[in-house]
Amino acid sequence: MSEHVNTDSGSDLNTGSGSTDTGSGTAPKRRYRSTLRADQARLTRDRILAAAEELFLAEGYGKTTIAQVARQAGVAADTVYATFGSKRGILKALMDARVTGDTEPVPLLDRPDIQATAAQADRGQRVQHVAGGIAAIHERARRIDDLMLSAAGSDPEIAALRSDIQQRQRLAGMRYALAAIKGAGPLRAQLTDDEATDILWALTGPDMHRLLVEQRHWTADQYRRWLADAIQRLLFD
Repeated sequence: MSEHVNTDSGSDLNTGSGSTDTGSGTAPKRRYRSTLRADQARLTRDRILAAAEELFLAEGYGKTTIAQVARQAGVAADTVYATFGSKRGILKALMDARVTGDTEPVPLLDRPDIQATAAQADRGQRVQHVAGGIAAIHERARRIDDLMLSAAGSDPEIAALRSDIQQRQRLAGMRYALAAIKGAGPLRAQLTDDEATDILWALTGPDMHRLLVEQRHWTADQYRRWLADAIQRLLFD
């Protein structure tokens, strides 16, 4: 991309065509520099998150310091503070990244893989798609949720953050998933949308995943198949 910018700029200057052409050559340079800075910032952010995750899991959230994270990531402590604000900010960003699967600033419900539920051909496929997506999120994010759960006992702000994730955010996600599934067929008779959302919220929570996968040693595929079957049996005829 830089070669393209330099070639255009050189061509404009060589024509001697005046300030307008020179200005148009400068704009791509600015866009290139802006893109380069954004890419560098994203790489730095990812490196800090990777370092923090490694330290949090090895040493515990409470014992890990910003200085340790910075040293592990190869950046200054001021860079960590400027990027995330605090250690709690790092943990929140880490959870966001593990839930979505990347660090792109796109809300979970706006992502194509989530919106693809409603594009599935029938209700059974939609249920399978939801179950598969939830299982994948737990596989990525469960260890970070375990960190939050442990830290919440001594840190009220972490407790409030986890509560918001599990109550407000996850409940909104289940409403979205239920609406997408219902587009291919109604709920069981006498089951309201609110009741169905609550059931789906309970079934898909990290505590249930923790019980089955960690304590009963289920595989991810066993959990996914059980979840799809439970959703189908409990919510639909």
